[in-house]
Amino acid sequence: MKGTHRCFEKPMHHNCPVCCEYMFDTMKDVSILPCGHTMHLECAKQMEQHYRYACPICLKSIHNMSIVWRKLDDEVASTPLPEECRRMVRILCNDCESNSEVQYHILALKCLNCNSYNTKLI
Repeated sequence: MKGTHRCFEKPMHHNCPVCCEYMFDTMKDVSILPCGHTMHLECAKQMEQHYRYACPICLKSIHNMSIVWRKLDDEVASTPLPEECRRMVRILCNDCESNSEVQYHILALKCLNCNSYNTKLI
């Protein structure tokens, strides 16, 4: 665990990023996300019910998304773009925080560093 652990200063001394209730004195169950941010467990479940799988604070994936990424690989591969839409774009990966230059695709943009589709154009 040494070297991979990220400490956050007073992780419970802020509001839940979903419902805005102060976390330090809450009586509700709390979920600690893989990124280290916290929110109410019920709020995390509500996010999942609405297909939101990224931390609302740092945007890192909160679940192992590899199965979803493989399905997106297949979708992208089976949906070729017309020549006039083909171009290179720069992206930022929300999961590994790296920048990449990738082939644009209307469905999704894949990080070259960690293979995540949790990316945005920059």
